[in-house]
Amino acid sequence: MLNAIEKNLHVCMLLLNASVLLPCNSPSLRELFIRQQEAQDKPGSKRSGNTNKAPHDPVTDGWMQGATATAWQAFIQDGRYRWAGPDDFLFPDWTKQGYRLLDIERAMKAPIQAGHIKGSYKSIEVALIVVDTTRTDGNRYGVVIFSAQSNQSKKCEVKWLFQERDLSRVALGWSSGDTLGLLEYLDDGSYKSCQVKWNGKTQRYLCNLRQIKFPK
Repeated sequence: MLNAIEKNLHVCMLLLNASVLLPCNSPSLRELFIRQQEAQDKPGSKRSGNTNKAPHDPVTDGWMQGATATAWQAFIQDGRYRWAGPDDFLFPDWTKQGYRLLDIERAMKAPIQAGHIKGSYKSIEVALIVVDTTRTDGNRYGVVIFSAQSNQSKKCEVKWLFQERDLSRVALGWSSGDTLGLLEYLDDGSYKSCQVKWNGKTQRYLCNLRQIKFPK
């Protein structure tokens, strides 16, 4: 079952690449995905290779815009946090085989997902894996979620899902229920997984990683 979930995550990741921060009445995900592929083929595209040598950043890379982009720039202004990049991840070798390779490469290059994480079309959320630049130990990672109203409001809520955790083997993705999920790949071929839930009463995101044994 988990094998099928991983395959679904790969498909959803590709589609959501084109849907970051788009209003609810936007074209279908399929149309957006096609447009994105066409845009990437054009010379000078921000995401066509890395020829522009721009800093690794979700705003300059085109993943965030509007209220979430403004909030992100304020979040990193003092230099303490940065978006995680390929060199920050330590996925086991067994994850880089077969169809998993595309998922892992994408998870390392762009550890970000966007959608209705709160489960409401009134807002759109963007989740990123970030690194605390003041630390060098394994617990320097975190997952931060930016939430902006879909009515083009300039307000953006910023909350932590995880902070001061070792997330060097964690990938963000979407499960079949249109729910943001996290997968942590372990050396022995097992996983830890969880689905992100929003608790309106406590105003917190919850996600309890549970270990699942699965053959390599």
